[in-house]
Amino acid sequence: MSASIQSKPTLICRYPIASSDMYYNEVGQRDVFVWDDILHGFQIWGELSGAGEETTISLCEIFLEYAMFCQTGYEDAQAYALMESFGSGMGQAVAIYMLDNIFLNGFPNPGVCALECVLETLKVNFTIHQIGPELRFIICDCPFEKTAGQTGLPQSELAHVGLNAMCQGLLKIIQPELPVASPVDERYDHIFAIDTENAIIS
Repeated sequence: MSASIQSKPTLICRYPIASSDMYYNEVGQRDVFVWDDILHGFQIWGELSGAGEETTISLCEIFLEYAMFCQTGYEDAQAYALMESFGSGMGQAVAIYMLDNIFLNGFPNPGVCALECVLETLKVNFTIHQIGPELRFIICDCPFEKTAGQTGLPQSELAHVGLNAMCQGLLKIIQPELPVASPVDERYDHIFAIDTENAIIS
């Protein structure tokens, strides 16, 4: 995928980290970076602000960690709104990075490629199926369940909300005529469906 001219990671956002007890307490901040690395491919990860790569966490952990922040300090409606805003904003920031560094001088099907890049950063197996005008990206297991079990971060439906909002925000900028339908609830199979009727898929 790498047509990138960017030689180092790009900071795309920063968010507060909450303590895991029942009382809200901000314990630090996390920086989120994106990089299309020639050796390792497209990556999104987080680091504690000013602490370096030894504090690196994955994209799945970013959503689970931010979900804990939302749930610790806010009522349900506010928590969902915060997560949607966070995911959408991150998706838009990633889209801008891609337009500046990957999809240069024109690129066939940028929306499909962009979504594939983001799903690959989740480090889960997924398949792509064309059914009529609909292109389906199917993740066969929950992208957050395994991560929650490995890290001790609580599993949260809000993490799915964030991922869905991120993909929506990404495509809104990369290829706005290519709408994506994402799951509205937490379930075993996670499917993103793109209506390709108005786009050419090669």
